[in-house]
Amino acid sequence: MRSLLSILVTLALLNLSSPGPPPGGLPQGVARWARSGQYVEIDGLKVHYLVQGRGSPIVLIHGLGGNIFSWRGNIAALAQEHQVWALDLPGFGSSDKPGNWDYSLAHQAQFVNDFLQHFGIVQATVIGNSMGGGIALELAARFPERVARLVLIDSVAYLQVKIPFWADWLSRTPLAWPLSKFFTPRFGALKKILQGLYAQPDRVSDEVTWGYYYPLSMPGHLQASLAMLRTLRFSISPQRLRQIRQPALLIWGARDRLIPPSQGERLANDLPQARLVLVPDAGHMPNEEQPQAVNRLISQFSRLAKL
Repeated sequence: MRSLLSILVTLALLNLSSPGPPPGGLPQGVARWARSGQYVEIDGLKVHYLVQGRGSPIVLIHGLGGNIFSWRGNIAALAQEHQVWALDLPGFGSSDKPGNWDYSLAHQAQFVNDFLQHFGIVQATVIGNSMGGGIALELAARFPERVARLVLIDSVAYLQVKIPFWADWLSRTPLAWPLSKFFTPRFGALKKILQGLYAQPDRVSDEVTWGYYYPLSMPGHLQASLAMLRTLRFSISPQRLRQIRQPALLIWGARDRLIPPSQGERLANDLPQARLVLVPDAGHMPNEEQPQAVNRLISQFSRLAKL
Protein backbone atom coordinates (compact mmCIF):
# COMPACT_ATOMS: atom_id res chain seq x y z
CA MET A 1 0.00 0.00 0.00
CA ARG A 2 2.82 2.42 0.78
CA SER A 3 4.45 1.71 -2.56
CA LEU A 4 1.14 2.36 -4.30
CA LEU A 5 0.73 5.65 -2.48
CA SER A 6 4.26 6.67 -3.34
CA ILE A 7 3.64 6.03 -7.04
CA LEU A 8 0.31 7.84 -7.11
CA VAL A 9 1.55 10.92 -5.29
CA THR A 10 4.76 11.03 -7.32
CA LEU A 11 2.77 10.84 -10.55
CA ALA A 12 0.60 13.69 -9.32
CA LEU A 13 3.61 15.81 -8.45
CA LEU A 14 5.23 15.08 -11.79
CA ASN A 15 2.22 16.77 -13.36
CA LEU A 16 2.72 20.01 -11.43
CA SER A 17 4.90 21.67 -14.01
CA SER A 18 5.19 21.84 -17.78
CA PRO A 19 8.32 20.44 -19.42
CA GLY A 20 8.89 21.00 -23.10
CA PRO A 21 9.15 18.33 -25.78
CA PRO A 22 12.53 16.71 -26.52
CA PRO A 23 14.92 18.82 -28.65
CA GLY A 24 14.23 16.83 -31.81
CA GLY A 25 10.49 16.61 -31.23
CA LEU A 26 8.53 13.60 -30.02
CA PRO A 27 9.80 10.19 -31.17
CA GLN A 28 7.87 9.05 -34.23
CA GLY A 29 6.37 6.10 -32.37
CA VAL A 30 4.96 8.47 -29.74
CA ALA A 31 3.84 11.26 -32.06
CA ARG A 32 1.83 8.73 -34.05
CA TRP A 33 -0.46 8.10 -31.09
CA ALA A 34 -0.42 11.63 -29.70
CA ARG A 35 -1.43 13.38 -32.92
CA SER A 36 -3.07 10.95 -35.32
CA GLY A 37 -6.43 10.70 -33.60
CA GLN A 38 -9.55 12.82 -33.87
CA TYR A 39 -11.30 15.19 -31.47
CA VAL A 40 -14.88 15.41 -30.31
CA GLU A 41 -16.63 17.52 -27.69
CA ILE A 42 -18.29 15.48 -24.94
CA ASP A 43 -19.93 17.15 -21.95
CA GLY A 44 -18.20 20.41 -22.87
CA LEU A 45 -14.71 18.85 -23.03
CA LYS A 46 -12.49 18.34 -26.07
CA VAL A 47 -11.58 14.65 -26.15
CA HIS A 48 -8.87 12.97 -28.19
CA TYR A 49 -9.84 9.55 -29.52
CA LEU A 50 -8.94 6.99 -32.16
CA VAL A 51 -11.09 4.45 -33.98
CA GLN A 52 -9.83 1.59 -36.16
CA GLY A 53 -11.30 -1.51 -37.75
CA ARG A 54 -14.77 -2.87 -38.38
CA GLY A 55 -16.95 -5.30 -36.48
CA SER A 56 -18.32 -5.49 -32.97
CA PRO A 57 -17.04 -2.53 -30.90
CA ILE A 58 -14.29 -2.69 -28.32
CA VAL A 59 -13.54 0.25 -26.03
CA LEU A 60 -10.09 0.67 -24.45
CA ILE A 61 -9.77 2.62 -21.17
CA HIS A 62 -6.24 3.45 -20.01
CA GLY A 63 -4.96 3.69 -16.45
CA LEU A 64 -3.76 6.54 -14.27
CA GLY A 65 -1.11 8.57 -16.10
CA GLY A 66 -1.81 6.72 -19.32
CA ASN A 67 -3.28 7.62 -22.70
CA ILE A 68 -3.96 6.03 -26.07
CA PHE A 69 -0.22 5.26 -26.32
CA SER A 70 -0.76 2.64 -23.59
CA TRP A 71 -2.60 0.48 -26.15
CA ARG A 72 -0.02 0.79 -28.95
CA GLY A 73 0.58 -2.99 -28.98
CA ASN A 74 -3.11 -3.90 -29.01
CA ILE A 75 -5.11 -1.59 -31.28
CA ALA A 76 -4.01 -2.90 -34.69
CA ALA A 77 -4.33 -6.56 -33.69
CA LEU A 78 -7.78 -6.14 -32.13
CA ALA A 79 -8.93 -4.04 -35.10
CA GLN A 80 -8.56 -7.10 -37.35
CA GLU A 81 -11.80 -8.46 -35.87
CA HIS A 82 -13.41 -5.47 -34.13
CA GLN A 83 -14.05 -1.77 -34.36
CA VAL A 84 -11.65 -0.49 -31.71
CA TRP A 85 -12.28 2.77 -29.87
CA ALA A 86 -9.56 4.25 -27.66
CA LEU A 87 -9.77 7.61 -25.92
CA ASP A 88 -7.65 9.85 -23.77
CA LEU A 89 -9.78 10.37 -20.68
CA PRO A 90 -10.26 13.96 -19.45
CA GLY A 91 -7.10 15.03 -17.64
CA PHE A 92 -4.86 12.71 -19.65
CA GLY A 93 -3.08 12.47 -22.98
CA SER A 94 -4.18 15.04 -25.54
CA SER A 95 -7.67 15.60 -24.11
CA ASP A 96 -8.77 18.65 -22.11
CA LYS A 97 -7.56 18.79 -18.52
CA PRO A 98 -10.23 20.50 -16.41
CA GLY A 99 -9.24 21.59 -12.93
CA ASN A 100 -12.79 21.67 -11.56
CA TRP A 101 -13.82 18.17 -12.68
CA ASP A 102 -14.86 15.13 -10.66
CA TYR A 103 -12.29 12.41 -11.43
CA SER A 104 -14.01 9.71 -9.37
CA LEU A 105 -14.40 6.30 -11.00
CA ALA A 106 -18.18 6.75 -11.07
CA HIS A 107 -18.05 10.12 -12.82
CA GLN A 108 -15.47 8.91 -15.33
CA ALA A 109 -17.77 5.95 -16.06
CA GLN A 110 -20.58 8.41 -16.72
CA PHE A 111 -18.29 10.27 -19.12
CA VAL A 112 -17.38 7.09 -21.02
CA ASN A 113 -21.08 6.25 -21.28
CA ASP A 114 -21.74 9.72 -22.72
CA PHE A 115 -18.87 9.19 -25.18
CA LEU A 116 -20.37 5.89 -26.37
CA GLN A 117 -23.83 7.38 -26.59
CA HIS A 118 -22.54 10.26 -28.71
CA PHE A 119 -21.24 7.82 -31.32
CA GLY A 120 -24.29 5.56 -31.17
CA ILE A 121 -22.40 2.62 -29.66
CA VAL A 122 -25.26 0.68 -28.10
CA GLN A 123 -23.15 -2.08 -26.57
CA ALA A 124 -19.45 -2.88 -26.48
CA THR A 125 -16.76 -5.04 -24.99
CA VAL A 126 -15.07 -2.75 -22.48
CA ILE A 127 -11.39 -3.26 -21.70
CA GLY A 128 -9.62 -1.38 -18.92
CA ASN A 129 -6.19 -1.44 -17.34
CA SER A 130 -5.63 -0.43 -13.70
CA MET A 131 -7.76 2.69 -13.07
CA GLY A 132 -9.38 2.00 -16.43
CA GLY A 133 -10.53 -1.35 -15.09
CA GLY A 134 -12.22 0.40 -12.18
CA ILE A 135 -13.98 2.73 -14.62
CA ALA A 136 -15.08 -0.30 -16.68
CA LEU A 137 -16.51 -1.93 -13.56
CA GLU A 138 -18.45 1.20 -12.66
CA LEU A 139 -19.69 1.45 -16.24
CA ALA A 140 -20.95 -2.15 -16.11
CA ALA A 141 -22.66 -1.55 -12.78
CA ARG A 142 -24.30 1.76 -13.70
CA PHE A 143 -25.08 1.10 -17.36
CA PRO A 144 -25.32 -2.70 -17.71
CA GLU A 145 -27.04 -2.48 -21.09
CA ARG A 146 -23.98 -0.67 -22.48
CA VAL A 147 -21.45 -3.39 -21.58
CA ALA A 148 -21.57 -6.75 -23.34
CA ARG A 149 -18.50 -8.14 -21.61
CA LEU A 150 -15.53 -6.96 -19.58
CA VAL A 151 -11.81 -7.45 -19.88
CA LEU A 152 -10.06 -6.22 -16.73
CA ILE A 153 -6.28 -5.97 -16.88
CA ASP A 154 -4.65 -5.63 -13.44
CA SER A 155 -7.69 -3.63 -12.39
CA VAL A 156 -8.24 -1.52 -9.31
CA ALA A 157 -11.21 -2.57 -7.18
CA TYR A 158 -10.26 -2.72 -3.50
CA LEU A 159 -7.51 -0.15 -3.03
CA GLN A 160 -7.99 2.12 -0.04
CA VAL A 161 -5.52 4.96 -0.56
CA LYS A 162 -5.28 7.65 2.08
CA ILE A 163 -3.93 10.88 0.64
CA PRO A 164 -1.31 12.40 3.00
CA PHE A 165 -2.24 15.62 4.79
CA TRP A 166 0.31 17.69 2.86
CA ALA A 167 -0.95 16.42 -0.50
CA ASP A 168 -4.56 17.07 0.43
CA TRP A 169 -3.62 20.58 1.57
CA LEU A 170 -1.71 21.20 -1.66
CA SER A 171 -4.72 20.14 -3.71
CA ARG A 172 -6.90 22.80 -2.04
CA THR A 173 -4.61 25.77 -1.45
CA PRO A 174 -4.48 28.74 -3.85
CA LEU A 175 -0.71 28.63 -3.35
CA ALA A 176 -0.49 25.47 -5.45
CA TRP A 177 0.52 27.28 -8.64
CA PRO A 178 3.36 29.33 -7.07
CA LEU A 179 4.53 26.21 -5.23
CA SER A 180 4.60 24.19 -8.43
CA LYS A 181 7.99 25.65 -9.39
CA PHE A 182 9.51 23.54 -6.60
CA PHE A 183 8.21 20.33 -8.19
CA THR A 184 10.20 20.13 -11.38
CA PRO A 185 9.31 16.91 -13.21
CA ARG A 186 12.24 14.80 -14.30
CA PHE A 187 12.26 12.42 -17.22
CA GLY A 188 14.43 9.96 -15.32
CA ALA A 189 12.07 9.87 -12.35
CA LEU A 190 9.11 8.93 -14.53
CA LYS A 191 11.21 6.30 -16.28
CA LYS A 192 12.03 4.70 -12.92
CA ILE A 193 8.33 4.64 -11.99
CA LEU A 194 7.49 2.89 -15.25
CA GLN A 195 10.32 0.42 -14.72
CA GLY A 196 8.78 -0.42 -11.35
CA LEU A 197 5.51 -1.25 -13.09
CA TYR A 198 7.13 -3.58 -15.62
CA ALA A 199 8.36 -7.09 -14.86
CA GLN A 200 11.47 -6.40 -16.94
CA PRO A 201 12.72 -2.82 -16.37
CA ASP A 202 14.90 -2.86 -19.49
CA ARG A 203 11.73 -2.93 -21.60
CA VAL A 204 11.09 0.69 -20.64
CA SER A 205 12.93 2.57 -23.37
CA ASP A 206 13.22 6.34 -23.65
CA GLU A 207 10.51 6.21 -26.33
CA VAL A 208 8.14 4.40 -23.94
CA THR A 209 8.87 7.01 -21.30
CA TRP A 210 8.13 9.85 -23.73
CA GLY A 211 4.77 8.22 -24.40
CA TYR A 212 3.84 9.00 -20.80
CA TYR A 213 5.89 12.17 -20.39
CA TYR A 214 4.68 14.25 -23.33
CA PRO A 215 1.24 15.14 -21.82
CA LEU A 216 3.02 17.00 -19.02
CA SER A 217 3.79 19.78 -21.50
CA MET A 218 0.11 20.43 -22.16
CA PRO A 219 -1.95 23.18 -20.51
CA GLY A 220 -4.02 22.29 -17.48
CA HIS A 221 -1.99 19.45 -15.98
CA LEU A 222 -1.41 21.22 -12.69
CA GLN A 223 -5.09 21.95 -12.14
CA ALA A 224 -6.18 18.47 -13.29
CA SER A 225 -3.64 16.73 -11.04
CA LEU A 226 -4.82 18.69 -8.03
CA ALA A 227 -8.44 17.83 -8.84
CA MET A 228 -7.48 14.14 -9.03
CA LEU A 229 -5.95 14.32 -5.58
CA ARG A 230 -9.24 15.73 -4.30
CA THR A 231 -11.67 13.38 -6.02
CA LEU A 232 -10.07 10.17 -7.30
CA ARG A 233 -10.34 7.00 -5.19
CA PHE A 234 -9.87 3.39 -6.23
CA SER A 235 -12.27 1.11 -4.36
CA ILE A 236 -15.61 -0.47 -5.25
CA SER A 237 -17.70 -2.31 -2.66
CA PRO A 238 -17.83 -6.13 -2.97
CA GLN A 239 -21.63 -5.89 -2.85
CA ARG A 240 -21.58 -3.69 -5.95
CA LEU A 241 -19.16 -6.00 -7.71
CA ARG A 242 -21.45 -8.99 -7.14
CA GLN A 243 -24.21 -7.17 -9.03
CA ILE A 244 -22.13 -7.09 -12.23
CA ARG A 245 -23.43 -9.97 -14.33
CA GLN A 246 -21.53 -9.53 -17.58
CA PRO A 247 -18.95 -12.17 -18.54
CA ALA A 248 -15.55 -10.95 -17.41
CA LEU A 249 -12.03 -11.97 -18.32
CA LEU A 250 -9.41 -10.91 -15.78
CA ILE A 251 -5.90 -10.69 -17.23
CA TRP A 252 -3.17 -10.21 -14.63
CA GLY A 253 0.57 -9.82 -14.82
CA ALA A 254 2.03 -12.62 -12.73
CA ARG A 255 4.69 -10.21 -11.49
CA ASP A 256 2.52 -7.20 -10.74
CA ARG A 257 3.98 -5.56 -7.63
CA LEU A 258 1.44 -2.74 -7.56
CA ILE A 259 -1.79 -4.75 -7.55
CA PRO A 260 -0.68 -8.36 -6.98
CA PRO A 261 -2.41 -11.40 -8.48
CA SER A 262 -4.08 -12.10 -5.12
CA GLN A 263 -6.24 -9.04 -5.83
CA GLY A 264 -7.18 -10.60 -9.16
CA GLU A 265 -8.19 -13.81 -7.40
CA ARG A 266 -10.38 -11.84 -5.01
CA LEU A 267 -11.99 -9.94 -7.87
CA ALA A 268 -12.64 -13.16 -9.80
CA ASN A 269 -14.45 -14.51 -6.74
CA ASP A 270 -16.56 -11.39 -6.29
CA LEU A 271 -17.66 -11.11 -9.93
CA PRO A 272 -20.37 -13.72 -10.73
CA GLN A 273 -19.07 -14.60 -14.22
CA ALA A 274 -15.32 -14.09 -14.14
CA ARG A 275 -12.22 -16.03 -15.10
CA LEU A 276 -8.68 -15.09 -14.13
CA VAL A 277 -5.66 -15.70 -16.37
CA LEU A 278 -2.11 -14.90 -15.25
CA VAL A 279 0.37 -13.67 -17.85
CA PRO A 280 3.93 -14.82 -17.11
CA ASP A 281 6.80 -12.35 -17.21
CA ALA A 282 4.49 -9.33 -17.01
CA GLY A 283 3.94 -6.68 -14.38
CA HIS A 284 1.15 -4.15 -13.93
CA MET A 285 0.65 -3.51 -17.66
CA PRO A 286 0.74 -6.86 -19.50
CA ASN A 287 -0.98 -5.20 -22.45
CA GLU A 288 2.33 -3.36 -22.94
CA GLU A 289 4.84 -6.01 -21.91
CA GLN A 290 3.12 -9.04 -23.47
CA PRO A 291 0.76 -7.60 -26.08
CA GLN A 292 0.59 -10.71 -28.24
CA ALA A 293 -0.48 -12.88 -25.30
CA VAL A 294 -3.05 -10.32 -24.19
CA ASN A 295 -4.43 -9.87 -27.71
CA ARG A 296 -4.79 -13.62 -28.08
CA LEU A 297 -6.66 -13.92 -24.77
CA ILE A 298 -9.03 -11.08 -25.70
CA SER A 299 -9.72 -12.58 -29.12
CA GLN A 300 -10.44 -16.03 -27.66
CA PHE A 301 -12.69 -14.53 -24.99
CA SER A 302 -14.66 -12.49 -27.54
CA ARG A 303 -15.31 -15.55 -29.68
CA LEU A 304 -16.36 -17.73 -26.75
CA ALA A 305 -18.65 -15.04 -25.32
CA LYS A 306 -20.57 -14.93 -28.62
CA LEU A 307 -21.42 -18.64 -28.50
